[in-house]
Amino acid sequence: MTKHFSKKYNVYVIAAEGIEYYGYHGKILSENTEIEYVHDENFRYNQPLVIPEGPKLSKIYYVIKVFGVKKLYELLNNRIANNIKLDIYESVVSKFYREAISLIKRNNINTLIISVPPISVLRICSKLRKQFPDLKIILDYRDSWVVPTLLNDNSFKGIRSRYFEKRAVQVANGIVFISPSMKKAYDTHYSIFYKSVLLTNGFNSKLENNPTIASNNNKSNVVKIGYFGKMHIGNRDYFRDIRKLFDFFSESDDNFNSHFRIESYGYISGEYKKWEKVIPFKYCGSVETDKVQNLMLEYDLLLLYHSEKIRAEEVLTSKIFEYLLAKKPIIVLGPKNMLDARHLIESNNLGMFIDIDDTNDMKKKFNELYQLTINGRLDSIYNKEFDVFRYDRNKINNNYIKFIESF
Repeated sequence: MTKHFSKKYNVYVIAAEGIEYYGYHGKILSENTEIEYVHDENFRYNQPLVIPEGPKLSKIYYVIKVFGVKKLYELLNNRIANNIKLDIYESVVSKFYREAISLIKRNNINTLIISVPPISVLRICSKLRKQFPDLKIILDYRDSWVVPTLLNDNSFKGIRSRYFEKRAVQVANGIVFISPSMKKAYDTHYSIFYKSVLLTNGFNSKLENNPTIASNNNKSNVVKIGYFGKMHIGNRDYFRDIRKLFDFFSESDDNFNSHFRIESYGYISGEYKKWEKVIPFKYCGSVETDKVQNLMLEYDLLLLYHSEKIRAEEVLTSKIFEYLLAKKPIIVLGPKNMLDARHLIESNNLGMFIDIDDTNDMKKKFNELYQLTINGRLDSIYNKEFDVFRYDRNKINNNYIKFIESF
């Protein structure tokens, strides 16, 4: 987005740096783009810590054995802090505020986009409005939290979260949402229909030079399913835990399993090697970005999954749009309330939804996919006339600019 905006504007980005850089560090920036770093020695981009399920004592023993007593103390301290703080980034918000004031004054900035999450950045919104009454402030919701989960939470954290979000939403000129469910929920709760817009994620325009996609009707005795992205094994409380699917295959007979092959690319956590021995799954490692699209073409189906009901409604990640560009049927595997992804796929005949909490539905749908594959009829669940290029990021970013300029 910064690259696209910089073709028309001077763009200034405030990002965090700490023990490890995150975000823009090391990237080649486009002309008219500058990055200002706010230092926070505790800021680091870590993958979620995965602790196997079990009694509390066994979890404590696992943490001490694998990570040490210091890590256990850190986790306990964080748990206490999490009941008070808006999020772990709240301690750095004041630094962002001071840097924002300096940046706006030095460069005569007239538009500010605040990306959410983290929710704590909303604290600076009303303060900046007082400092700069004529500044355009756009809240860009990449993810939600308060409306779907904290409306009835009367904890200190819940009360603070509602307070700061309400103030921010009131003073913002415009608000951007990336999913229909998110926009509907916020529009209804805050009555902001008049200043909100839906601008979904999309695919990188560079990927458009894809080779012509062949038919999906190639007959095969094995259904090849590809997954691209982060995968976690071993924490059912995490939204990307794949074990419900793995458990399903481990409880199925060998004949059924021989009809499928699931291959995963990207980051993975957990003991995946033991699963490779008992179910039709293989972890293929990381892959360079420019090679992902061609790899997708090797599969009969592409998998999108979400394991938790919490906020499943709004799951509409960039991955699903990159899948669409590959023009392969998409399996949306998740709870029944995975509304936005499910609606996109089902209403446009772009694949199939499978209920991750219903083993009977999984059995039925996977059998159906197998029959379609061996009979060369996968195209029957994929609409080849669907216009995927509506999700080109260049088009979406142009609409973003129009939205900003409408104020």
